[in-house]
Amino acid sequence: MTPIKNLIKAVALLTAMHCQAGNTVIKEIEDLEKAGKYTEALVKIETASVSEEEETRYQAIYLQAMIYRKQDLYEKSISTLSYIEKQFFLTEARKYDLYREIGINYRNLSQLEQAESFYLKALASAEAMNKSSLVAQTYNNLGVVADHRNLLAQSMQYHLKAYELLKGTDQYEKQGANFYNLGDISVRMGDEENAEYFFQQALVADKASKELRNVAGTALRLGELKFKNGKTDEALAQTKEAIEFLKELNARVSLARAYRNSALIHIAKADLDNALADALAGIEYATQTSSTLQQFYAYLTELEVRLKRKELNKAKTLLTKLDALTEIETAEVLLEKYHRLKAITLAAHHEYAQAFQFMKSTSELQTQLHETLLEKQVSTYKASIDALIQSQQLEQARSAQAITEINLQNAKLSTQMWVITAISTFLAGLFLVGFFVVKHRNAALKAKMYQLNIEHKDKMLADISHELRTPLSVLKLHIEAMEHNLIDDSTIAYAKINNKINQLNELISNVYQLSQADHDALVIHPQQHGAKTVIQSYVYDIERLVTSNQLQFIADIHVDDMSIYIDKPKLDRVIDNLAKNACLYTDKPGKVRFKAVVNKQGLFLQVDDSSPGVSEAEQNKLFERLYRVEASRSRATGGSGLGLSICKSLIEAMNGKITVKSGKYGGLCIQINLPHAVDVSA
Repeated sequence: MTPIKNLIKAVALLTAMHCQAGNTVIKEIEDLEKAGKYTEALVKIETASVSEEEETRYQAIYLQAMIYRKQDLYEKSISTLSYIEKQFFLTEARKYDLYREIGINYRNLSQLEQAESFYLKALASAEAMNKSSLVAQTYNNLGVVADHRNLLAQSMQYHLKAYELLKGTDQYEKQGANFYNLGDISVRMGDEENAEYFFQQALVADKASKELRNVAGTALRLGELKFKNGKTDEALAQTKEAIEFLKELNARVSLARAYRNSALIHIAKADLDNALADALAGIEYATQTSSTLQQFYAYLTELEVRLKRKELNKAKTLLTKLDALTEIETAEVLLEKYHRLKAITLAAHHEYAQAFQFMKSTSELQTQLHETLLEKQVSTYKASIDALIQSQQLEQARSAQAITEINLQNAKLSTQMWVITAISTFLAGLFLVGFFVVKHRNAALKAKMYQLNIEHKDKMLADISHELRTPLSVLKLHIEAMEHNLIDDSTIAYAKINNKINQLNELISNVYQLSQADHDALVIHPQQHGAKTVIQSYVYDIERLVTSNQLQFIADIHVDDMSIYIDKPKLDRVIDNLAKNACLYTDKPGKVRFKAVVNKQGLFLQVDDSSPGVSEAEQNKLFERLYRVEASRSRATGGSGLGLSICKSLIEAMNGKITVKSGKYGGLCIQINLPHAVDVSA
């Protein structure tokens, strides 16, 4: 072997040894970082950061930035990451890690716009690498930022995009985070049904990922939601499961919360012995933490149990502990509950003067909390709609750009057609002319479709904006009037504000429902029900609604004694919507009929009414979003123009069919056909 070859071999061997040594050091640092031994890790980083190997230096300094973040030194972490950006060559993979880490730091600093800008940079790198799992992760990050900015609609869109990318993969930890975030947004938008489903799916994914901390947190949250939804038995079982996971982690704060939840569930089930046992267990864990808030929660739960058990002396003894804790830290919502329970305790001991003062304080706190909640809801809804409008405007810009490109293509095709015609034979030219004419027409048709799409979205945007303008204006006027003490009766003002909040909530909920349908994320939860029970409940509800509107009700029911397998909450929403529409748009005196046929072939449901009717030409448009037969007709009666669109999306999600025709009484007739069992995999 020549000396040169020996030298090359020696250099290669030395390089390999350096790389191996560098990898070993980085692995040691990573192990220390995961174990939370940050000081030891930082000492090793000092040596590794001056390594001759560029990759070792990069990894060491990047880990240093991560450790700073975990030590809550966010600005120091950002400074370190900025140094990396300037000093190292950045591949797309490095860019993704770098920008996402900077985004996390800015999010922790509550500098949300900066966080979003770096997440968008990370998204661009993930897309450039064509790594769908990284794209999904970044959409989740963007969704969390939008959520913190109260842009719930935008947050939902980001998380639904992540959902589409993660669906069917083995990225269980990312799936769990995605489902958890979707559940959290659903709760905040008042959609507890889908929220429970999303948290259930999050738990399945978390268990598959074997990340015990995530499993425990999701199980605890799911138990709380089931309790809120009135499913006490399921809530109790779920909370017990969460407690077992939390014990493995020795998570004292979460265990205090879990036992508190379990105690409240036992109170609801009138099982006061177990309620007391769990309340005391919650206190045991809470007092092992430094959180005065958890301790206050725990003693407040014991107070509630003692009052339920009529143990009035023990209840009064607890007031001393709770009074001491209120001087340190107490949230307003807890203080309201405490003052209410304290008033009850004092009244039971015949201390009526003090009891009255605390009941008065309870009322004042309730008013204050109510006002804060209203302001927050208005702010949230307005921010969500603003985000939807911005998203719509961006979509319009993209569509306009697509039309421009198609027009340019048309011009190019026209030029090519004339050139080819001039230099070809008659037959070949004729063939080519025909070919390009067809292609030209197709392009023109596509451009026209884009244009129609833009016009449709413009109209939808204008309609949504108009729907929002009225309730927001009324809210603003009432809030300003109350600020300046211009309203004598605040109860009436609150009622009006609540009414407008409900209108906004319904509109947001409807837009959310339709967005889910657009993303194929509308979830069906079929369950077994007795056919006669279901139909009788519809007859009862519709009859009350119809007669309260001074209309005649007709029931035409043919139901076999059998079980049906349906998603009842979604079908309830459809029937309620159709019945309300029938009452709103029927002249008095008039009639509304509900027809139901349930047999082995399936479910047939029909709601029809008397005049006025709808022309055949307009009937085909009734399921379009925001379509109105008459200008301002729905708005005048309180509707949003989205109801029938939602009915259609729900019925189709259940593999059913909904149609419209003229009714026998001169009005409109809506018919629904559903199978007994809904195939949720379809």
